[in-house]
Amino acid sequence: MSKTAVKEQSSETKRKLLDAAMGLMIRQGFTATTVDHICAEAKLTKGSFFHYFKSKDEAGLEALEHYCARQQAMFARAEFNKSSDPLERLYEFLDFIAQAGCGPGQVQGCLIGNLTQELANTHPQFRACCAEKLNGFAGHIQTMLREAGAKHGTKAAFDPESVATLFVSLMQGSLLLAKARQDKSVLAENVAHFRAYLDTLFGKSKRR
Repeated sequence: MSKTAVKEQSSETKRKLLDAAMGLMIRQGFTATTVDHICAEAKLTKGSFFHYFKSKDEAGLEALEHYCARQQAMFARAEFNKSSDPLERLYEFLDFIAQAGCGPGQVQGCLIGNLTQELANTHPQFRACCAEKLNGFAGHIQTMLREAGAKHGTKAAFDPESVATLFVSLMQGSLLLAKARQDKSVLAENVAHFRAYLDTLFGKSKRR
């Protein structure tokens, strides 16, 4: 087998382990997920697991990075990126978030939010990583708000950083409530409330 083929096989093995860890931790949490569970889900041996990870904690942190990379790739491919108008792009981004929460299957929430709820007080590395990811998401929204305000002006003064934090809080809270109720409509309804709030900031006539 060539070096390239060995490298590709190795990469695929690690991806299977990360996919398994990510899926299990979304469904049942970090504490309830064992190395044995991850190996069984990936259909790989514990030897394979410990070839790539020193511990479940290390695998969990990499699974979190893996999850965020997949989310970022999904956002990068989304249609809202094609809009040249920053305010239209912002509204289309909200549409995308609302629709993503109504996909098939059981309501499982967001891995970042789930791990924050479960581990923030006991696992400092996970807390710091989750905080970084949530802050990064808020920063992306903040940029869109600033760009929309710069192009269109605003009807009411507001702090983009604060409004971006509000949306992340609304989104994570909505996912938590949707998970508790097993009701996928929660996120879409709350995103609609946030859109109405944006209308008051930018002026309803600006809304598409």
